[in-house]
Amino acid sequence: MVKYVELAKLTGKIRNQRDELYQKDWSKFILYMKEYYKYLKTFVAHDEGTPEHMPPLAPAFFSNLLFLSSALPLYCRHVYNSTGLTYVHYVKKPCNLQEDSCVASVLRTNIVKFQEELLNKCSSSRYCSPGHYSFTAGDGKFFQMKKHCCRTKMCNNALLSLPDRNMLAENGLQCPSCFSKGTIMCKSEKTINCLENETQCIQSKVALLIGALRPHSFTFRGCGTTDFCAIGKRQRKITGDGYYILSVTQESCYNASKISHQPEHEE
Repeated sequence: MVKYVELAKLTGKIRNQRDELYQKDWSKFILYMKEYYKYLKTFVAHDEGTPEHMPPLAPAFFSNLLFLSSALPLYCRHVYNSTGLTYVHYVKKPCNLQEDSCVASVLRTNIVKFQEELLNKCSSSRYCSPGHYSFTAGDGKFFQMKKHCCRTKMCNNALLSLPDRNMLAENGLQCPSCFSKGTIMCKSEKTINCLENETQCIQSKVALLIGALRPHSFTFRGCGTTDFCAIGKRQRKITGDGYYILSVTQESCYNASKISHQPEHEE
């Protein structure tokens, strides 16, 4: 006989905890399901499948079952290329219960050294913010990242790319520019031409975490996208994936102007 009280507790546990014990508990739940199914077949075979003869707790059980059907593991493409933006062979991987989204991202930066990264993986919709995060600062420093988020099986198959920096067109806007290491805000004495959809002037203090190394703190002024400006307004003021995580500690943005009020133009 199926222990329905234990079954109800088990489904509640899977629903409420959603932790690393998921795989173990789910396997146990499947065993209960098989036993329950055999029990129902016995009822049908003996014409006992009427409401008054149905097993106890069946309504609550099926309510939990409907909820659990939406909690089945999501599958996402997993690809990681730490040396370029070309796609290599992907792996189909189940996500854990905290990960309800798939993400695809590409990144290019020269803040510390020139680096490109491509990453497809499982993620949480709570932390996945799609967009085009880009800025161009003084001393030729830049950061580019595109990120796509979705919530269906193997949906992170978007072929994201970043155009070559030399191919980016100026958009007729200018912003004050500077760049310095550390946490003291750099002083701007030059302007920089904005590129493509970088239509905001940014002043920001940032920390770039590379792997498990100590964060690289820097300040900059320059041009950026509206998505990059939105980072400072979020509760979690970070962006990036995989090996590179960018944390914005202070940020202010305003619309770039076609008129430069700075005495010198930076080429």
